Amino acid sequence: MLTLQPAQPDTLLALMTLFRDAGQIQQWGGEGFMFPPRRVQFLSRLLLPDTQSFELLTTDGKLVGFGQLCDRFNCHHLARLLIVPSARGQGYAAVLIKQLIAAGLRENKHKAISLYVFADNKRALNCYQKLGFQPTRQPAEPRADLLFLQLSNQAAHALIQAGN
Repeated sequence: MLTLQPAQPDTLLALMTLFRDAGQIQQWGGEGFMFPPRRVQFLSRLLLPDTQSFELLTTDGKLVGFGQLCDRFNCHHLARLLIVPSARGQGYAAVLIKQLIAAGLRENKHKAISLYVFADNKRALNCYQKLGFQPTRQPAEPRADLLFLQLSNQAAHALIQAGN
């Protein structure tokens, strides 16, 4: 069984060690992240207003995932989703996303869900589309390298009610 809980300070710092180069950290966190990460700068980029950080843990307390839930674009916006490298390929991404959606819907049951993904990140894109996310027009200045995906409020509720 996996548990989603607010991310602990130690988890935020542990995330810094998961990136091998500037490309990886910027693809995950955005252009404001530097490599190698510096503690204060890294934390200041993560701890943003209207943004909650969550960790996904196994029953024995092992970190397998991380994600943020933000209030953006009049949606519950998912950001900085990450499955730790040693836990990839085991279905944890879908669990993380569903649990983040459920957390958002507990706060406001009327909002849709959104996220950005790099267009060349086929593995993540496939996961999101299997969960029902659909590409839609970007709300900000369009970028050719990014896709903006949404899951309708109705589809989000159905996904959570379906479980698994």
